[in-house]
Parts: sequence; C-alpha cells; structure tokens
Amino acid sequence: MQPLIKTKQSSHLMYTILAVGMLHLNRASPSKERSIAESYFWQHALQHYQKALSSKLSKDNVDAILSSCMLMSVMTVCPENFQPTDSWVLTNKPEAMNWLCLQSGLRCILTLASPYIPSSIWATAFAGIDKEGDEIFDSPQQGREGLDPDLADLCGIDDFTTENINIYYSPLRILTPLLTLERDASNSGHCTSFMGRLECDFVNLLRERDPPALIILAHWMGLMCCLSQWQPWIEGRIRGECTAICMFLEHSTDPRILRLLQFPAEACGYKLHTDS
Repeated sequence: MQPLIKTKQSSHLMYTILAVGMLHLNRASPSKERSIAESYFWQHALQHYQKALSSKLSKDNVDAILSSCMLMSVMTVCPENFQPTDSWVLTNKPEAMNWLCLQSGLRCILTLASPYIPSSIWATAFAGIDKEGDEIFDSPQQGREGLDPDLADLCGIDDFTTENINIYYSPLRILTPLLTLERDASNSGHCTSFMGRLECDFVNLLRERDPPALIILAHWMGLMCCLSQWQPWIEGRIRGECTAICMFLEHSTDPRILRLLQFPAEACGYKLHTDS
C-alpha cells in the first residue's frame, strides 16, 4: 500500500516529522543529545520547506506543504524552557512574537492552494472545520450586541461599529462565541483556530503592546489555559504569554483593564498585584 504522502520525495515533511517527534521526546524527558538532534531536524526542515514554498504549488506537492505547515506550528508554541519574561510584551523585542505571526501561514497557503484542496487528503477535514466554524462564528456584523460591555467600551465599539472602521471588531467578534462554548475536548480545537484568524493590522497592534489588543489576546489565552487538559501544548508558551500580559497591564490606571484582567489572570494562575 502506497503512503498518502511520500516523505522521501518531500524532504521538508520528512524532517518536520522527525523534528516534531524529537520535540515531543525532549519536552517529556529533556536530553542534551536529543536537543541537538531536534535543532538539526528543525534547521533542515525549515531550509527544505522554504525551498518548497519558492516552487509553484500543485496537486502533487500541496498535501506535503500543508502537512509541514501545520506540524511546524508545534515548534513555535512549544519552545524549550519558555518563561513569561521571554515574552515580547516584557522584553519589548518585536521578533519575540514571531510565533504568533507564523500562525497565519496556513491561511495564506490555503488561499494559494484553493484549486487543489478538493482533491487533497485534508479536504474532508477542512470542509468539516469550515462548516462548524460557520455555525460558531455566525454573529452580527455591526454593533456591540452580545459583546462584553467593558470590552466594547475599551475597544471603542458602539452600535454602528463594523470591522471596516475598527481593527478590534473582527477579533472580538471571533473571540466572543468561543468564550461561550462548552469547555470540553470537542470544542478545544475550535478555540485554537483564533490564532490563525488574526489579521495583520491587529497583530501590529499587539506588536506595539496596545492595551485593548493585549486584553483581547489575553482573554483567548485564558480560555486556552482552561482547555489545557485537551490541548497540552498550551503549557509550552501560551500560559507564560498570558502571565506576561497580566504582568504588563496590572498597573494600569484604567479600571476597565483591571476588571478585564481578572479572568485571564485567574485562568493562567497569576495573582494580580491589584488583588492585594
């Protein structure tokens, strides 16, 4: 029986699979030797992946490229020994948030690969995700109905606001239904998709450490901390990033920010100084 994807003919995928496997072993049981091997596999995976992306997408390579892209996201959210003080929020190093920027990579590839998706091994999975996503994110396209009043006020959203005039509107509309879902294994994957739905303008606000944007992201991170038993990769970076945002914003003089920090702080296990 022939494999669905021939990794020998898709070297980037072969190296990516080896790197992810080594990452899993290293996080479960750290080893200096395996750490060197993990770095070696990631280096070659990225080099070969970059080369593959420079070629034209086709029905013959789309499955391997999509698979590598999804597996590579593991590397960015499961760094070794990540601490809150490593976050871009506290270091003010924009490159430290590249992990979040990379999450939109799959969306870009899907746009380019759209003619080949129907015949892809991922076609059924993507179709199911799209169908369920349409049901979850079927929300008003204008106004503040259903939004948390403090979040809406902090983001300058009124009854006439749309995504075309307010950068915060779309991510907040995506986040709101996720916060209302039953917190179980079946919904944890839907909540994960928030990262890949963020547009560049909003990510730029995060890069600038804009408080309303950070609050929105912190609420998603807090939600993911509540789902960590089904998404264990959360412990690699997300809990620490959420803690960093709480540490950065906890001295704000805006009472709305302090109220809105309560949920993410409790979810990630950080005790706000304002509590005392």
